[in-house]
Amino acid sequence: MEIFAEISVEWPALTFVLAVLVVLVYVWPRVGRAQRWTALSLALIAALSLAHQAIFRTLAADAFITFRYALNFATGKRIVFNPGERVEGYPNFLFLVLLAALKRFGGADIFTAARVVGVAVSVATIIVTYRLARRLTSGDRHGGLIAALLVAASGCFAAWGPSGMETTVFALLATLIALAVISEHWLWAGPLIGLATMTRPDGILFLLLAGFFTRSSATPRCGSASAPCCAFQFQWWACSGPLPST
Repeated sequence: MEIFAEISVEWPALTFVLAVLVVLVYVWPRVGRAQRWTALSLALIAALSLAHQAIFRTLAADAFITFRYALNFATGKRIVFNPGERVEGYPNFLFLVLLAALKRFGGADIFTAARVVGVAVSVATIIVTYRLARRLTSGDRHGGLIAALLVAASGCFAAWGPSGMETTVFALLATLIALAVISEHWLWAGPLIGLATMTRPDGILFLLLAGFFTRSSATPRCGSASAPCCAFQFQWWACSGPLPST
């Protein structure tokens, strides 16, 4: 009975998804005629993503580790799991600080804030994916919408939205970095790589992407390389060492 009860909860979201797909089929031939049809299609895809995430509404157990660090930081106990023990058990510094700031300055519940941020950032990633795909397809609107729809339809991507983890934040930054690099906006690429590195340590690998696409001078490389240093400097201060303790 519990299984059927769980399935019955999903019917409204599934019905909404089917309705969105039907409308998209109707709108699709009109996308190339006017910008408003493209905007409507992109809005429908974003709504489909929200429904898809509502179907999963998962919560990762590891998220509670970040929640505890963020709560201690928000209440003035520094970034620690247990007060007095300076051990880094988190890989997502930027996301942790964001949750702590929402708690301290906005009074937000960390549990709820993490899920809301994850879902909102998922939708933002879909919109940026549309822009990136259009850039790669010489402005083709249909190509951009197909790319956005594929992301919205991904079960793996939808599951991470309400998970309470930093995954969708990192995905958004990765997509923005790709867009900045492809567009050769190096002043944006550097800070974005820094933010990605502060979100997850492996974000520093995007320096390789920036270095590969840089052709004109060494200045963009230097700018991109300097941004991630902020994460390691704070790491040294917070945990008395440049590397994670776990």
